[in-house]
Amino acid sequence: EVGMKGGTIIVRGSAGSELGRRMRRGLIAVCGDVGSFAGTMMDGGSILSFGDFEERLGAGMDRGSIIAFEEPDLLPTFKYNCTYSPSFLEILLPELEEYDLPVKDKHVDGKFSRYSGDLAALGKGEIFVWEGD
Repeated sequence: EVGMKGGTIIVRGSAGSELGRRMRRGLIAVCGDVGSFAGTMMDGGSILSFGDFEERLGAGMDRGSIIAFEEPDLLPTFKYNCTYSPSFLEILLPELEEYDLPVKDKHVDGKFSRYSGDLAALGKGEIFVWEGD
C-alpha cells in the first residue's frame, strides 16, 4: 500500500483524519484544521497546516516533513533538535501565497522548533513548529 507519490494538494478548508497516510512525495497544504493521525506512516513529502492538528501527528512516520503553525501535541517519540529558520520554507511559503493560503511575512521570516521522529519507526521524519511572533 502506497500513498501520494507527488504533486500538490491545496485544501482551502479543513481536512479529516489520516491526511497524508503513507505519503511518499508531494505537498499537502491545509488552510484549516487537520484530523487525527496526519502523516501516519509517512515516507516522504510535506504536510503543512495553518490550523490545529489533532492527536497522533506523524505516528509511525519514517521520513518527510510536517509544518505546523499552531502548537501540536507531539508524541513522546519525537525529539526536540533545535530552533532555526529552515531555508526551504523561505522558498516554499512565498510560492504558497499564489494559492491564497494565509502566509504572512512573519511566517517566512520566523523561527521554527524542529523535532525528529517518529523514533519508534525509522526516525528520519521532521516536524517544524512555528515559534510565533
